[in-house]
Amino acid sequence: MSAKRLQHVSVQVPRELLDDCARFYQDVLGMERIPNLAGAVWFRFGDEDHVHLLVGEALHQQGHLALLVDDVEETVAAARAAGAEPYENPRLWGAPRFFFRDPAGNLIEVFDVPPPPAAEIRRLAATRDSA
Repeated sequence: MSAKRLQHVSVQVPRELLDDCARFYQDVLGMERIPNLAGAVWFRFGDEDHVHLLVGEALHQQGHLALLVDDVEETVAAARAAGAEPYENPRLWGAPRFFFRDPAGNLIEVFDVPPPPAAEIRRLAATRDSA
């Protein structure tokens, strides 16, 4: 038995930032708000993937959710317009990837070129480690 796919990620936001975060996930990231069964706010995107906002303190660490987006530059511009401070990280697979925080401080990574298949990642890592 093995896991099939990641169905959802839950992130914590303080109650007073819940509305700001909900707008951010909807307006900046283009997620669709859907009815929820638990938690505070649920969003759907892609092939039935979900992000759930839960009331609680944000972690403000390096743990993050990573999203494949249609247009990384457009997403970064929308994040900036919403008050986020996107920054580019090293191009691990030759394509740009950016990080920024939602209004509660949760870290989000976005890119429009997905990482290569696992075999290619192993080859790239082996090349890096032998250098």
